[in-house]
Amino acid sequence: MGWSTPAFPPSFMFQMTDPLTLPRIFYVDTTLGNDGNSGRSIAAPWKTIARVNAEVLHVGDRILFKCGETFPGQITPAYSGTIGAWIIYDCYGTGALPIIDGSAASAIYIPVGTGLHHIRFNNLNCSGSLGVNRSVVRLYSHDLYIYNCDIHGSVAKGLCAKH
Repeated sequence: MGWSTPAFPPSFMFQMTDPLTLPRIFYVDTTLGNDGNSGRSIAAPWKTIARVNAEVLHVGDRILFKCGETFPGQITPAYSGTIGAWIIYDCYGTGALPIIDGSAASAIYIPVGTGLHHIRFNNLNCSGSLGVNRSVVRLYSHDLYIYNCDIHGSVAKGLCAKH
């Protein structure tokens, strides 16, 4: 009697064998960063939220913003994590929480209908929203978590979350 290969879906096999799908850490620093860098080390960080938003993220990836820095723009995740491998936005270094300055829009925005899930925001200072009906953080999906984040500065409301 011979052994048979388990019938895994092709995408499962790809994720198990492709090194590009292993979790990665990206660093962002407005002072020392450059969007032409790899972002994969403290010595070669990205500079902007626009570069963060442009990256194709994989399950388990972490995006770390440098403490004590201000990052103008809006974090707009486009990829989901999984139960065991969340996509995490967090901080590194010492000092004040990094400021995600969404003064022209929301600091973090996940639009209705994206179906994104298993994304976590830790240790971020989310500020500003000049629009009359804008929230600083707007999340429209499920399994999205916010831990130890300071959400402030809206003329309307700070957090809007719907499933």
